[in-house]
Amino acid sequence: AYILESPLIKDSVIDDFYEVKRFVIEPGDYDLRIELTDLNNPKSKTGGKQKIKIDDFKISPSISDIEVAEYAYESDIENNFVKSGFHIIPLISNFYPTDLTKIPAYFEVYNSDKIGDSIVGIIQKIINVDTDEELEDFANITRVKPATVLPFFKKMDISKLPTGNYRMEVILTDRKLNT
Repeated sequence: AYILESPLIKDSVIDDFYEVKRFVIEPGDYDLRIELTDLNNPKSKTGGKQKIKIDDFKISPSISDIEVAEYAYESDIENNFVKSGFHIIPLISNFYPTDLTKIPAYFEVYNSDKIGDSIVGIIQKIINVDTDEELEDFANITRVKPATVLPFFKKMDISKLPTGNYRMEVILTDRKLNT
């Protein structure tokens, strides 16, 4: 059980507020259940459940989920919003208005040192969801030294991206572009 305390509300104006909880969970299959109750109205109970699979990232090279940030910056302060040296406020919407020119994206690459090369590449692509086509002008590759965990944060420029539905893909390669 966890009690999330919202900020005090003044004059019916509600500011956004965020909370992040991280849990260390062993690899395996789980049922995730979330229940929410307003402590001022115990009859307001709501929730849901979903099956989740936690992969074993210790076995082979892999990439975490991509976390799109509302904003992010380097930080050495430890709190729930800091992950591998980056303070990340998650973007809670999947709509990006036209005045947004860059998307801060964070993910982690695990076990790139098991590729057996002195340099690895991290390829980021934007794919049109409707046509499944890659937008070549928005692809980039970053070369890095392999490690057990590579935190990766980059702001992707979307100022010239046409309106539409897209997804970001991340691929780990060796220097010969083998994935």
